[in-house]
Amino acid sequence: KSNGGGVGKTTIAALVCVRGDIRTRYRHGLAWLNNEKQRHSLDYESYCKSLSEICMQLGLLPQKLKLTPFIRCPCEDDAVAKYRMVSYMKEAFANMGQLLMLHRKKHSRGEDARQVNFLIVFDGIIDESDVDWFLFRDSNDGYVLNDLLVTSNLAIRGLE
Repeated sequence: KSNGGGVGKTTIAALVCVRGDIRTRYRHGLAWLNNEKQRHSLDYESYCKSLSEICMQLGLLPQKLKLTPFIRCPCEDDAVAKYRMVSYMKEAFANMGQLLMLHRKKHSRGEDARQVNFLIVFDGIIDESDVDWFLFRDSNDGYVLNDLLVTSNLAIRGLE
């Protein structure tokens, strides 16, 4: 069961993002991912596109992510292909975390680097497990590098 479209979730998210206090808090970067066209759970290709979009919106060069092309081998078992794809996604996730750390250090200019905040709006998530792929972490201490605002048509557990 899902909550229908057209109830204003995207509009509310946009109104939140233009508030002065939000713009001040996330002055180092705000990225908006529109996921309305995706009809299936996240795969490597769509994840790489999303990471590239985030980079461009934050003023980073997507090529610095050093993404490895995923090529499925003929006759490769589906389970093996999925395992390889997830390992490629983990590598991309780690690379994005490193890139955000460098960006954060560049913008900290004497202040605590943890005070440099990024917001990623994930508009229209279709699988709640995809959220974790967009909470990037410092590879040294596991500190989350960005906040995430999510809109979804998913039913809220307990309310369906």
